[in-house]
Amino acid sequence: MANRAKFRRVVRKCVLCTAVGCVLTIVVSWTLALRDGVPNFAISPGFLVIESGERISYEVADRAGDTHIYIFADGPSSAESRTAEPASVSSAEPPSWSWVHYFGANISPRTKSGDRVAVIERATGWPCRAMVMRSIGVMPSHTLVVRSESFASFGFTLKWWRPYTMWLPLQPLYAGFAINSLSYAAVCFLIANVFVALRTFLRSRRGQCPMCRYSLIGLNTITCPECGSPNPSRSPRQPSDPSR
Repeated sequence: MANRAKFRRVVRKCVLCTAVGCVLTIVVSWTLALRDGVPNFAISPGFLVIESGERISYEVADRAGDTHIYIFADGPSSAESRTAEPASVSSAEPPSWSWVHYFGANISPRTKSGDRVAVIERATGWPCRAMVMRSIGVMPSHTLVVRSESFASFGFTLKWWRPYTMWLPLQPLYAGFAINSLSYAAVCFLIANVFVALRTFLRSRRGQCPMCRYSLIGLNTITCPECGSPNPSRSPRQPSDPSR
């Protein structure tokens, strides 16, 4: 019974630490998303040519805990450039979660009116990117300026207290979310165990029950009479009466 109760306590502690890890993952991702989005980014350009002959350009702007990806449809690539360029050329390989990998297959680079499509992605999280938000806009064919955002996917914007729009991502990136949550949960589990061990040590030195702080000074019982926890000052092999 004692082992079963201890197992249940460990399971409850693991579940609680995992829940705390998930909450911390969201809090860290949103905190990183609320930082100023302009300075300290390392920007790397790249492009690829999809099967329809459209050339898709993108820029990966990355810093600690924050990644922006800007994807633009440049238009048809010439026959000379298609033969001279490989299927994918870039100085920065976009991450696997980016929509740049799905242009042509799942996302058309052009609308019915002929305007080009632009996608802005932002993923935050540490140590891995855990949550992402995407905004899809339309660029008129004669300019490189995004005319309007048609919709924001899996996120919402904050505008009232910043001179520019802040994005809070809502869509989890499952691998990064799981890694971050388990990492934070492991840290919480370690801190909780250190705290419990320190509390048990201090209470035992004061002659108290490690669980309920009941005074065990002068008692020869194997367990605490208040909560039934083992008495750390006595071993189960020792007789309850020392005179015997």
